[in-house]
Amino acid sequence: MLGDMTENRSVRTLRPDDTAALRALAHPARLAILGELRTNGPATVGTLAHALTIAPGSASYHLTVLAEHGFVGETDDRPPGRPVDKRSRWWRATDRTTSWEPSDVATTPEAAAAARELEASILGVYHDRALAALDRRPALDPAWQRTHLLADDNLPLTVTEAAELRAELEALVGRWSARALDRPRSSEPTMPVTLIVQTFPDPTSAP
Repeated sequence: MLGDMTENRSVRTLRPDDTAALRALAHPARLAILGELRTNGPATVGTLAHALTIAPGSASYHLTVLAEHGFVGETDDRPPGRPVDKRSRWWRATDRTTSWEPSDVATTPEAAAAARELEASILGVYHDRALAALDRRPALDPAWQRTHLLADDNLPLTVTEAAELRAELEALVGRWSARALDRPRSSEPTMPVTLIVQTFPDPTSAP
């Protein structure tokens, strides 16, 4: 979920006993903070509060919760050009992305509820981000506007085919992720591009 475009490539896979971590991450503000750190790199409480329009006290509290569960940590790394201020603590995301298999973590009713809560919160983040992109699109260069894509389909697949489709999509995303991270610095400008991929059995169909 919510991968970044920084050089950190580590992936955290949540275990079946990570119910507390699932619940901790499900809070929308914590998802936003973690996403900001993964996308833009280390930040202070004040920087995060300003970027996400939340109170500094709230940002500090949510960072503490994320740190308790290993999603973020303090760092001495700072963006280039930032002055050293020993009074300010800088925070970074500890992993590039977080992964879990719902059927693996949902080993108890409590874990299943926590996983659903987290996924519902993530879907809310996706929704808000997509609407923000629609609002921003008119201000973009026409070439960037043409990179927007909204598509869907409903395919009659066997469970084997559905699993194969998922694997191919994951491989495609992985290839582009590696390409973006391995690209040598060039004069051609880049922009973070959000990619959201979902596959699921149609909820209106009979099991």
